[in-house]
Amino acid sequence: MMPATGASVLLTDPAFLEELQQAAAESNKTPEQAQKYAQKCLREIEATPRESWLRPAARMARFIYTRSYEAELDINLEAVEELRELSRDHLLLFLWSHKSHMDSFVFLLSLYEQKFRPLPLIFAGINMNFLGFGALARRVGAIFLRRTFHEDPVYKLVFRRYIDYLISHKAPLSWSIEGTRSRTGKLSPPKLGILNWVVESCHREDMKDVLLVPVSIAFDRIAEIDDYVAIQTGQPKRKESLRWFIDYIFGMRQPYGKVYVRYARPLSPDEPVPQSRGMLGDEKDADRNRVANLALEVCTRIEQVTPIKSADVLTMVLLGANRRALTTAEIHRQASEIAALVVERDLPAASGFQLSHEAEVAAAILALKASGLVDVYDKSDTPVYYIPAEKYLAAAYYR
Repeated sequence: MMPATGASVLLTDPAFLEELQQAAAESNKTPEQAQKYAQKCLREIEATPRESWLRPAARMARFIYTRSYEAELDINLEAVEELRELSRDHLLLFLWSHKSHMDSFVFLLSLYEQKFRPLPLIFAGINMNFLGFGALARRVGAIFLRRTFHEDPVYKLVFRRYIDYLISHKAPLSWSIEGTRSRTGKLSPPKLGILNWVVESCHREDMKDVLLVPVSIAFDRIAEIDDYVAIQTGQPKRKESLRWFIDYIFGMRQPYGKVYVRYARPLSPDEPVPQSRGMLGDEKDADRNRVANLALEVCTRIEQVTPIKSADVLTMVLLGANRRALTTAEIHRQASEIAALVVERDLPAASGFQLSHEAEVAAAILALKASGLVDVYDKSDTPVYYIPAEKYLAAAYYR
């Protein structure tokens, strides 16, 4: 079963047409112009998922990420089974961390390969609706959204009504809680836009059984790390296009390790959550504060399940060495202490995370050296390892 399609019926709804007249006046459009523009907006936004497209899309997704990543996704499967049960009588809204263009591929694949149905529709930036990719993404469930539309009353109306339509049909939805890819490795502050729209729609449609599902998507190493370093040094972001997409896929040649997908404990929009300090105001402010607190709780739960990896610990140790190269034994001494803290505090760790023995640390260092993050000076009795100055920003991403 696929989520609801056929949203064009909302364009003929009497209540919509009444609101459209006011939006037309605010936009200095005639009713006819507004109606035509509303049709254009809906065509631009609407996902048109087809069951028959899922298998070829899954094959393409697998082809893309397995060029550099291990074929088997590392997923907490017990959580997926719990979500499968919850989906029988709850509307699930998946909010995931965003570190790579791979995120949406592996997120949907992690559910598709576990036969989780229906797959959630996924909000995507309009920048990804380029020739050769947009049509495919739309048929797999992409909802393309403009980055800004606050001053476009007709577009806002169409988008709000489309969300209402999806919520009323109990279509599961998903999007990045950060709104864009993290260029620093840290979880970025949550963007509240889509969450506000969806929560308000749930209230309008009197949808009670709703759950927000935090999802952590993590990688041993990031395919776009060179792009992130370039952006942090002031270079412009590369524009997405078919040419860019092809270059991105076939530029993935190095082994980057595993991909980890972790589903955290869901929360209800009505569930009590910790309150952020300094949030006071009228009833409208209280609603906004409520959504902000929900978003922060989602981010907290994402952090709580994001696995710590060997590269994270080793880059922390080497960057903290004050530009001094370290022997394997010196790296092991510090890394093993951090690894012991991970175990002691029961922090989430990647499958196979082991740094307690010097041989395990040596193997992890060699993997970082192969990726170019770490270099070695081996013209002395004991080799020493360091992060080259031009790799500081890249290493800091993992730290």
